[in-house]
Amino acid sequence: MSINKIINAVKKMMIISIFFTSIISPLPVMAEETTVKIGVLANRGYEQCRKKWEPTINYLTRKVAPYKFELVPLDFKEIIPSARDRKIDFIICNSAIFVDIEAMYSVTAIATLRTRLFNRNYAAFGGVIFARADNTSIKSFQDLKGKIFLAADRESLGGWQVQWRELKKAGIDPFRDFAKLSFSGQHDAVVFDVLKRKTDAGACRTGILESLASAGKINLTDINVIAEGSETQKAMNEFPLLLSTRLYPEWPIAKLFQTSPEIASRVSLALQNMKKDDQAAVSGEYGGWSYPLNYKPVQDLQMELQIGYYKRLAPMSFKDILSKYWREVVIATLLFIIITIALIWLAVLYRQLSALKEKLDIELLERKKVEEELRNANIKLEEYANTDALTQVANRRKFDVCYAEEWRRMSRDKKPLSLIIADIDHFKKYNDFYGHQAGDKCLFEVAQEAIRYIGRPGDLIARCGGEEFAFILPSTDIKAATMIAERIRIAVETLKLPHEMSPVSPYVTISLGVASIIPEQNGNPEDMIKAADNALYEAKKQGRNRSIFSE
Repeated sequence: MSINKIINAVKKMMIISIFFTSIISPLPVMAEETTVKIGVLANRGYEQCRKKWEPTINYLTRKVAPYKFELVPLDFKEIIPSARDRKIDFIICNSAIFVDIEAMYSVTAIATLRTRLFNRNYAAFGGVIFARADNTSIKSFQDLKGKIFLAADRESLGGWQVQWRELKKAGIDPFRDFAKLSFSGQHDAVVFDVLKRKTDAGACRTGILESLASAGKINLTDINVIAEGSETQKAMNEFPLLLSTRLYPEWPIAKLFQTSPEIASRVSLALQNMKKDDQAAVSGEYGGWSYPLNYKPVQDLQMELQIGYYKRLAPMSFKDILSKYWREVVIATLLFIIITIALIWLAVLYRQLSALKEKLDIELLERKKVEEELRNANIKLEEYANTDALTQVANRRKFDVCYAEEWRRMSRDKKPLSLIIADIDHFKKYNDFYGHQAGDKCLFEVAQEAIRYIGRPGDLIARCGGEEFAFILPSTDIKAATMIAERIRIAVETLKLPHEMSPVSPYVTISLGVASIIPEQNGNPEDMIKAADNALYEAKKQGRNRSIFSE
């Protein structure tokens, strides 16, 4: 099926679709407004834009009543923000910008411009790659390697990008394989520079060569057009102008997302019904409008070349990153250096702190060791202060403290407190006969034997002076205390320590006085000591070697 048949079929479908859309669409929100804004790319300045497109805007105002259409000229920097911010309702721009806006903001093409050239209208265009006819060194794309190449503009779709796509398909990287690639800014200048041998080959949009030849400025026989590939050959068979690339749709008019489908349908029909001799077409230097063509070829081109909208999706090289984000890279590098220096400083500081901590830990350990030794020394000192050095039992000082504490504790608990006071019988005679060393040994053995019969918490045996011992027995009544006293007496006698000078027994014996009371807080602790002393006195009076309790 030929391209003309496809175009006719699609056109019929579009007309039917627009007809039904206009019938079933709800009342448009924009119908409440009187002004419809159409943004137009002013690629040749605002004044030229107004001169070219104002008649088209007036045409729409006449054909699409009751709306009033307003022209909004936009330069390259303004057109995308205007679409983004919804400052316009329709947009007329080149195919490359439309594809970008379509991808970002969901605009929809409703008609495609037909350019007029030699009394014929074209809804598509392409690009031309050419050299001088007498330059026999360039016959194919491969011959362009190592040559000087000139194009109109790096951002020009028809003046460079469509040619670039074909070169890339042929395996040529123009930025690497050409001896030099430069851009003149104008299509006509490219043609003239090639003919003047200032450059080996060049690129321009379709129709430029024919227009210059028609104006008598060049002779087409001096031009050699280079074309390769089956897709290009197919396009050449259906397109009457000189061509080196595939074909791409002309400028569209597109509705923005917020624009009512009803007003969009009416604008599309009005434009497609415009006569080629209408003042709008004449002033605009175009041949009318067609149904919206498929802009996927432009989308595919941008995707292949990684330009336009798809440039941001392409992986960036390190050089690209430096070029685009050099400020951020410098800031990041400075931050990295600062952070690195800070980390090094922190590492040094941490090492110093660790060394200081280790030193402090050692000092703390030594201090704890000294404190422990001091504590042990204090304990030993306390023990020395409270222990009778000869018998290794408590001394009188310890007795006084413990006796007072147990008196207070038993008075609080309302429990009995017992006291035993014991004396070694005729100990002076023992000392005089056996000597003081033997006497000291006797005291030690008696004390160590007696301590075996007390051992509960709070029990205490103390040497209160000379041969006298005292036993504190908390929570012990008189009966239990008397039994303990009697056991101690028997145990000492069982030691069988010789005492030849004792009139009581041939062995060392002791006499014991026992007293017991439930202390009162206001009571006098000396009373029980006196009672135990009296009981001891009575035991001695009755013949010694016995225990007597005070009633």
